[in-house]
Order: sequence, then structure tokens, then C-alpha cells
Amino acid sequence: RGLAISFSTKHLTAPTLNFEEGGTVSEYSVARHYYGLIAYEGRWGKFRFKPITFVKTDGASTQLDQFVWLGACNLNKYFDGVSAGIGYRIDDAVMFGLELSFKWFDLGYSYDLTTRGITNSKGSHEAYLRVHMFKNPKPVAVIED
Repeated sequence: RGLAISFSTKHLTAPTLNFEEGGTVSEYSVARHYYGLIAYEGRWGKFRFKPITFVKTDGASTQLDQFVWLGACNLNKYFDGVSAGIGYRIDDAVMFGLELSFKWFDLGYSYDLTTRGITNSKGSHEAYLRVHMFKNPKPVAVIED
């Protein structure tokens, strides 16, 4: 809950790979990639609202995703709720999602519908399982001496 801000990168050393096939040497430079995310989850009673902005770049091109999740939360001891989301990736896709949240894990599905004129694309599907490994449960009882 609350505000989340993150930054990550991959291919930090930007390696150069060399390939040789049939006497021909090819070289491929792997670009660094940078990712930034800012999200806020607000909860009001049994209602959840979570806007997300995600930016990814390799220095040559940049993508921006905007996503909003709406749903129910705090439904019972084991089932935290269900959320639905809709988003937009600029000049690329409209995204739809559904997530079931439980005490220790989340199950979700997402579909990206391509908007950039690729005629044979039927979009892309993603299913996920997110495990809350370090989530501290609320104590059932507090015993004091």
C-alpha cells in the first residue's frame, strides 16, 4: 500500500558479443536498458485504486505505459480481493488485466491488444503467479507479560 518508486537496469556492462559462422565474424552490441516505475495504491474500506506509470528505455527508444487497477480488497482472512485493470502503451497497445489476491500470493491474467497496425497480430497473453515471500501477516493475538 502507498507509494512505490523503483528503478532498475539490465545489461549494465553493455557487452559486445562476437559470432563466427562460415568464416564470417559478426559483432553485436547489447544495449543497456533502464526501467522506472511509480505507483500508488490507495485503499478506502473495501475499495482499491492503483494507478501505475512504467517507463522503459534503451537510450534509443522509450516506451511509456499507463495502467489503472480498480477492485475490492480486505474481503476475508485469506482472500484479499479481485481487481480489474486497463492501460495504454503509447503508440503500441491497449492492455486489460484481472487479478485475484490472496493472503500469500496473487494470480493474474493480462492481455495486450496491439494498436499499431500489425495486421496479423492477435495480441499477447500473460498469466502470472506472484508470491509474497516476506509479507508479515497481522498477529492473531498479542500476549503481554
